[in-house]
Amino acid sequence: MNHCLDDFVYIDESEFESVSTLGGKESVEIGNDSGGEIDEEAFYDYLINLDGSDRIETLEIIGNSQLKNLEIIKAFPSLRILTVWGNSIASYDGMEWFKNGEFLKIDSNKNRRRDIEKIALAPISRMYLDYVKSADFEAIGKCHNLQMLEIVKSPSPDFQEWRNVPLDYLKFIQGKFTELSDTGYIKTLRTLVVAGCRSFERFIGDNSSALLVDIISCKNFDISSINVLQRVKYVTVVDCAKEIALSDIPAHPSIRKLTFLSTKVSFDSFEFEKKMPNIEKIVIEKMTKEHEQLLRKANPNIYISKHL
Repeated sequence: MNHCLDDFVYIDESEFESVSTLGGKESVEIGNDSGGEIDEEAFYDYLINLDGSDRIETLEIIGNSQLKNLEIIKAFPSLRILTVWGNSIASYDGMEWFKNGEFLKIDSNKNRRRDIEKIALAPISRMYLDYVKSADFEAIGKCHNLQMLEIVKSPSPDFQEWRNVPLDYLKFIQGKFTELSDTGYIKTLRTLVVAGCRSFERFIGDNSSALLVDIISCKNFDISSINVLQRVKYVTVVDCAKEIALSDIPAHPSIRKLTFLSTKVSFDSFEFEKKMPNIEKIVIEKMTKEHEQLLRKANPNIYISKHL
């Protein structure tokens, strides 16, 4: 059944001719409730001539859609945001029509056959990717407009292959790796987030680009490895199961702020001003009054706090 809600119009591919207008909506969701085959060309032609299609800015292709590619994009010339769940999509043919594309969300880890090579044909600046195969990394490496990337359940990429991708923000979610090596190949990278990567232990190699690094819910993270984050200024560790000893925090020339939240900290050392000449603030959420006083006394020029 086709229906209109307050914020989007849902179109069933098997009943598309029952939709007479998209009204004043800016979002469309497409699926196939019956699971039947569709005449894609007829579907596209109908959408192109549908009242309001030229104003649609957001499109979501849900999992039960029978579309085999993304040629449907040509029906929506103002499209800026695209979400693809479609389990039948084999190729990303049609990405060249995503001329105003800003954000692409590929959330289809059940579809391991899909080929996303053509994502580089659109000027997307932000992407969320549910990783399924190594060819996904190759496709990212061809994106010359991509500035923000969130990638889920991937191994560690060869960052040299991404050296021409202008990423400013990179987030790994539930990554399948123990080490991240040589993120410094991405010269534009400023923010690096590693979240929910249960096997992640350390940084190695050249990581000289990132200025802000967040480590979230990585139970085995080795704090001593931040020494290879050569230019980092802000380091935050959240919900780390492995106890962090203050004595294991290495000397570092550029760190300005260290933050530990929901993380057990061993107070076996208090000297920071000598080994971190530029540090300005230390935040340790789980800190006794005694430990706070000892840190303040040892580091009179650093702001010590339990709060951000």
